[in-house]
Amino acid sequence: MSGRVQQIRVSAYPDTPYFLRLDWAVDLAGGFTLALTDGSSAWIGEVSEEELTREADDMGVTTEEYVDDVLRALAGDGQSGTQLKWLPYLLFLVAIQHRRGMWLVNLGSVELQPALDPVDLNRDMIGQSLKRSTDLESENCRLLEENDRLKQEHRRILHE
Repeated sequence: MSGRVQQIRVSAYPDTPYFLRLDWAVDLAGGFTLALTDGSSAWIGEVSEEELTREADDMGVTTEEYVDDVLRALAGDGQSGTQLKWLPYLLFLVAIQHRRGMWLVNLGSVELQPALDPVDLNRDMIGQSLKRSTDLESENCRLLEENDRLKQEHRRILHE
C-alpha cells in the first residue's frame, strides 16, 4: 500500500493543524482512502474506482488526467505551485460541522466518518510521516554526496 501524509489548513479553524493521509493500493485510479486528523479526533473515508471514473467522465477528461490532479491536490507532488488542469475546485475544501454530538467532515465529494480508533490512526500517520522524513533525509544526503562528487569532477576537468 502506498500513501502520503501532509499538513493542511482548514479555513474555519486556522489555528488547528490538520493532517491528511491519502492511501492507495496499487494505483490511485483503483480508488483510495482518505484519513484526516487534528491530533485528537480522526475521520476516514473511501473513494472507489467507479467514483473516480464517474467524476473524470463528468469533467470530460481521462481518468489518468483526473487521478494525476487528485494526487497533486491531495498529496502534493513536490512541485509547489503546480497548476491543476482538471479540478475546478480544490479538494482541500474541508467542511467540518458538528451535528448530534458528532463531527461531520466532507472533503470535496467524500464524506469522512469518525475513525473507530483515532489513537491508532494518529500513531500510524505519525509513523508514516517519520518514515517519509527519514527517506527524504537519506535521499538528500545521497544527492549532496553526488553533488560533491560532481564538483570534484568539474574541478579536475578544469584543472586538466
